[in-house]
Amino acid sequence: ADIGTYSEKADALRDAMNKYLLNEDGLYCDGLTPEGAQSSNASQHANSYAIVAGAPDDKTLDGVVNYIAGLGMRQGTMTAHVLMDALFTSGATDAAVRLLTNTSDYGWAKVISRGGTFIWENWHGTGSQSHGWGSASLWQVIEYVCGVEIVEAGAKAIRISPAVGAIDEVNSHTVTARGAVNISYSGSGRN
Repeated sequence: ADIGTYSEKADALRDAMNKYLLNEDGLYCDGLTPEGAQSSNASQHANSYAIVAGAPDDKTLDGVVNYIAGLGMRQGTMTAHVLMDALFTSGATDAAVRLLTNTSDYGWAKVISRGGTFIWENWHGTGSQSHGWGSASLWQVIEYVCGVEIVEAGAKAIRISPAVGAIDEVNSHTVTARGAVNISYSGSGRN
């Protein structure tokens, strides 16, 4: 019964997002004014969250993905994993890998290039320099870049499919509930 109830609520939320927040450019605006008018801003946040919520239909998805991918990293350390999830799950693996490895824009690679050993409170390096939320994208690196996906509970079965084409080489080691998984890949081309 709960599945049915929450599925109906999720469907109603997606319908409302598409009815009220999808603007004439095919992007999700940041919200509504008290009078019900759409915000003139369409942030990376609003659009990445819309993708993760499953709001865009097939004709809208590509435009939204291209938009968020073209912005670089405009989400903070607390929500960057949502952006990565939106890109990876919509098939924009190349764009996601670029964000993960870009030392010139905000993101994990820039933190490392500046001497960081843990993700900072913000991409600027001010405030605390040890925040757990920065590791929220680690599972995405393991699953989408290294290609280790748990497909049955307790890692009874896993699927290995590295991001062929988006990366030239992977050497990774991760641990599942059933033991270690080592991945070594080099080459080029697409799956």
